[in-house]
Amino acid sequence: MLTQLSLTLAPDGRIVEDDGDGRRPVAMGRVTMGGLAARLVVAIVAVGLVGALVSSGPARAYGADPCPEPNDAFQQACLLLPDRPAVGFISQASDVDAYRLTALDFQAQLHLELADTALPYQIELANWNGEVFQSSTNGALDATLGPPGIYYAFVWSPDGASSDDQPYRLTAQVHYPSGAAPRVVVSRDWGAALMDRTRETPLADYIWTGGRFTISMKRTRGVAPAPNGMEISDLRDFTWTFDARLVNGADGAGFGVQFRHVADAQPPSALLLLVGVDTGRVELTKMANGTLTRLGEAAASAVDTTGGVNRTTIRAIGSDILVNINGQDVLQAQDGDVRAGSLRFAARANGQVPPVFNFDNILATTPNPE
Repeated sequence: MLTQLSLTLAPDGRIVEDDGDGRRPVAMGRVTMGGLAARLVVAIVAVGLVGALVSSGPARAYGADPCPEPNDAFQQACLLLPDRPAVGFISQASDVDAYRLTALDFQAQLHLELADTALPYQIELANWNGEVFQSSTNGALDATLGPPGIYYAFVWSPDGASSDDQPYRLTAQVHYPSGAAPRVVVSRDWGAALMDRTRETPLADYIWTGGRFTISMKRTRGVAPAPNGMEISDLRDFTWTFDARLVNGADGAGFGVQFRHVADAQPPSALLLLVGVDTGRVELTKMANGTLTRLGEAAASAVDTTGGVNRTTIRAIGSDILVNINGQDVLQAQDGDVRAGSLRFAARANGQVPPVFNFDNILATTPNPE
């Protein structure tokens, strides 16, 4: 069974999805295919569910293991799991099979390989902004990935050769520099078993739905951190990755996070990261004992200020704090007060229009014990 997702070919050659709140780049980069129309249909191949729902055998494009519905949103596409082959078909010349896979740490080594087909299919690998950065040679692709999070692999036929009865088998292997993958604490990118929740306040509406967290501010000034009940449980040492995007183009807007937030301390303490999507400025401050202390700030060219996705990773291990945005380390700081605390998303308004931010592909891990 194939699930179809309509996408649009952007002027720069990227394929983008229009999800109702702005086009979202998701696919094949600057590729020229003969006779390709401006509208494409991408086959999202069923490769298995998450957790206990994953079947023990290879996933098939046509079979008893379809993607769960709904599956037409960007963050709800099915996963290609390491060492679990996916079986698919390129059934016509314009067909493209799309897969998503998760890197759990920086600098993961990825190997993708096509087998069981005599047809000259190709794999292309794209990042969170739909930019293709690696293509296969003779059906195999090896790449060093950047920050943790979701990446996208696409199988297609450069010369238009296709077959609706001759399948291919796609396998993925992922290895990490430390030798072992970190432990996943929270992964809300798939939307499986997630309780949708909404909290309305005079400052903002906070919405968990289908694996996406949204902050819709109601005021044009202020910072709106997620309230109690909308946070991620206490962590001390962690790596937290997410894709942030300003939905409505508001001026003076920024997204942020609170982490190591200790709500029952007197007074409460927390670290606050703010990223301005208008200026590209990154600031890290600490709230403790009723005072604010700036731990670091930087003007980061890595920040996308044009309305695209900003993949943001915060690594807090002991007193060391690293902030990476779109694959670049933009800020490093030290904080000697090391305590476990909650993780909360935040939005900042400082313009004429209250901003709306989406947070997708949310992943939190902790180091595996030696």
